[in-house]
Order: sequence, then structure tokens, then C-alpha cells
Amino acid sequence: MEESTTSQHPPAYSHSSPAMASSQPPPYANVVTVLPATMQTTIQTTTVTTDLPVYVPDYMRLSTMSILLCFLPVGIAALVFSCKTRSCNLRGDVAGAQENSKTALNLNLISICIGILTTIAWVIYLIYFLATRTSSSSSYYIPYYYG
Repeated sequence: MEESTTSQHPPAYSHSSPAMASSQPPPYANVVTVLPATMQTTIQTTTVTTDLPVYVPDYMRLSTMSILLCFLPVGIAALVFSCKTRSCNLRGDVAGAQENSKTALNLNLISICIGILTTIAWVIYLIYFLATRTSSSSSYYIPYYYG
């Protein structure tokens, strides 16, 4: 790096006459001129790898809906395994969470299938009951006699 230094002592600066102020150099004491040498830029790249937590689905909403709309006992068991999955996720136990999640999903599917089959059975029963009732309605009528 080459440096050239120039030292000047500026003359006294007075605010009295503007014409004289314009003819004087600006008031500075030292001037340092730095000439740049060859500039080298080094760029370093750093790769940071972070392990993101693995989230295993817990099927909590599906378990709640299978309790309310499908088969209650199996839905409750599915909800228990959904809660276990959620707690394993919070602990970071991926293997336990995957096992509990799979069990919760299977129980939810069983509950949905039982609910659908039960609904179909009730619809068939109601159709059969209404069909037999209209054809022979007198057989279900038992008169009540006062007397």
C-alpha cells in the first residue's frame, strides 16, 4: 500500500468577509491519500445441516370423528393410541410414534367400517320393516277394549 501524506496548516478562518472565505482552502489539517493495492476477496460458504424433527401423524381428529359418528368403543381405543402418538412425538420417540400412529389409523378404519356396516344394516331393516308393515298392517294392531 502506498500512502502519501500531506500536512498543511490552514490559515485562520474568519467569518467576517465572505469574499475572503471563498478564496481560502477549506479548513482541514491533514490529508491522507490511500491508494488501494490488489484487492483479494475470499468467499467462504458454510453449509449448516439441521435435523428437523420428524412429525408422525397422530390421527386425533379422525379418532374424535370416529367416536362421534361411527363405533364408540373402537373409536375410544383409537383416541387412546392417538394420544400416545402425540406424546411420543413430543418426546422425540419416532419409532414409538410410528407404531402408535399405525395402530390408531387401523382402529379408526375398523371403527369407520363398523359404522358404515351398522348404518347399512339399519337402513335395510327399516326398509324391510316398512315394507312388511304396509302389506299386512292389521297383524300389528292389537285392539284395546274398555270394559
